[in-house]
Amino acid sequence: MRCLFIPLFAMLISPGFAEDPIPKRLQEHVKQLKSDKAEERVSALAGIAQFGAGAARVMPAIKTALKDKDSNVRSHALYVFKLMGGKAIPALKEITAALKDKDSEVRCIAADVIGTLGQRAKDSIGELANAINDEESGPHAIAALEAMGSLARPAIPQLKKALSNEELCSYAARALGKLGALEELRAGSKSKNEEIRIESYIGMKWIGEKAVSDLIRGLSDESEEVRLNVIELVGRFKEEGKAAVPALIKLLTDENEAIRFHAVKALTNIGPDAKAAIPALKKAFDDKNAQVRTAARLALEIIQPKQK
Repeated sequence: MRCLFIPLFAMLISPGFAEDPIPKRLQEHVKQLKSDKAEERVSALAGIAQFGAGAARVMPAIKTALKDKDSNVRSHALYVFKLMGGKAIPALKEITAALKDKDSEVRCIAADVIGTLGQRAKDSIGELANAINDEESGPHAIAALEAMGSLARPAIPQLKKALSNEELCSYAARALGKLGALEELRAGSKSKNEEIRIESYIGMKWIGEKAVSDLIRGLSDESEEVRLNVIELVGRFKEEGKAAVPALIKLLTDENEAIRFHAVKALTNIGPDAKAAIPALKKAFDDKNAQVRTAARLALEIIQPKQK
């Protein structure tokens, strides 16, 4: 379940400020953070957020707000850090600790804040990896890991585990694909669960040509839904998809008209390298489905253009 949170403050950042002293308005907001009323503390954070990166000048007060008994206050404190950008790095330890907050919304936002810091938040990778299998904040933790690029490779074992969770598999597959974790996605593509197989194959699109042989195997999956998704992926590889032509030819006679149609489209995208499919495409001129017939004629024009 994705966490949704709309802060009370507008995302407007005040322009530059003098280095010293701390603006009076900012000082007033910090004083307001000591109010006994949660709504006033939230309002104070909304005011502090207006200073954007300049809010880093009252970092200790915002860190304290992260420990507030009210979850709404804690959430707003995290948003202040998010608007600080790189200036929030000194608070990374406290932000990372919020990944274990008892409130799911706070956990989600904490992961989002870390994600905006990208590779600068590499010290949080371990805790993000531990947060992956939280079905509420897990997608946010995975997105944050994605933002760290190859530095997130130590989290591959946890991402592989998340791939077996139907609620998280789409997020995990994408991250694994971007990390080039073909072995893990290959294992997922052999799952008994149809959804996990589909997402594993989709994740392979980020890997590229190295995944073509695995995608070809997916073209013969027992599930029509899996085959349909894989066909669309194979068609994106164009010249690299040449090896898939024999399997695509077989699909031109599939019982599912959608599969036949997309098989034709994939062959069209592969182009002249799909010339072995010409006889089968000509037979498709008589397909009982009008869309397939039209697509087959267009495919032939592209695969075997007429000589001028």
